[in-house]
Amino acid sequence: MKEKFSIGFALIGCGLMGDRHAQVLSSIANARIVSAYDLDESRGKDFSEIYKCQFSSKIEDAINMEDVDAVLIASPSYLHAEQAMIAGKLGKHVLIEKPLATDIDSCNSLIQFFEDNQLTLSVVSQKRYHPDVQSLKIALEQDVLGDIFLFEISINYHRDDHYFKQAPWRSSGDESGGGVLMNQGIHYLDLLLWMLGPYKKISGFTKTVRPDYQEEDVAVGIIELINGTLGVMTASTVTYPNSPEQLSIYGTRGSCTIVEGEGIVGWSHKDEIKQPEFKNDLVIPNEIPSKLSSMYRNHLDFVESILNSKETKIPVRESMAVVEFVKDFYEISS
Repeated sequence: MKEKFSIGFALIGCGLMGDRHAQVLSSIANARIVSAYDLDESRGKDFSEIYKCQFSSKIEDAINMEDVDAVLIASPSYLHAEQAMIAGKLGKHVLIEKPLATDIDSCNSLIQFFEDNQLTLSVVSQKRYHPDVQSLKIALEQDVLGDIFLFEISINYHRDDHYFKQAPWRSSGDESGGGVLMNQGIHYLDLLLWMLGPYKKISGFTKTVRPDYQEEDVAVGIIELINGTLGVMTASTVTYPNSPEQLSIYGTRGSCTIVEGEGIVGWSHKDEIKQPEFKNDLVIPNEIPSKLSSMYRNHLDFVESILNSKETKIPVRESMAVVEFVKDFYEISS
């Protein structure tokens, strides 16, 4: 088999997130966008002109092009499982936006199929790649903060009517898989479970504040992890003004708070030990805006995992775990 030196992508979904992913892929030396597909043909054609790739009006044609090695799925959530399976059956690796799927059965089916066929399946988890997040992960692995006994996670957004009107699937539970937890909260909930471990018990409440919105736009929870750590969670899309996600972790020797877009904003230690240094020599291309730098690291890892036949840093079963968390929360709060 001929050795590959670059990965050709089909990009499925040419909206806001598709454009961000395309910016990143276009800046990776050993990646290229070969083709694109979108339900909105006009938008897909405009996208293809910008990124100089082939637009296909059928998803199978976009994926099955000879130079396509992998598929990046940035379409509405309800299409993730179906489109990923199409790609897998055509022998392509898949990088997919959160969530992996909107139900657990589909998650399991995808994982099993890709494992059986030795294809890479990974979920975009760019927040894990932020240097300060990596630094905190190292601190937790080295028990720098002592025994962790408490966490607080806040995911409070403000999403106006335009946000939902421009993409009506966002307000449909059947198509999005839920409300604030599945669509916004899932990113920092993934960080929580990755850093502190799986959950044991959840209790909580949901509420709908926005008129004519069918899913939860407020969620409050109390969480017990398997290791005994307790925590509280708030999530919303109706708080004003928009607040960045925040995760605070408290241990017997110190505490840390990390805020989306700012990194670690609070680090305290009884013995005045500084936060561990995360050493990374990776140079982010100048054309990548700072808000996409972690996504660049995420996508580069995916590309290199295929080229070097190695595991990605984001095990797909961890990405299913956060979907399980959200679905369990919905069940207990209904």
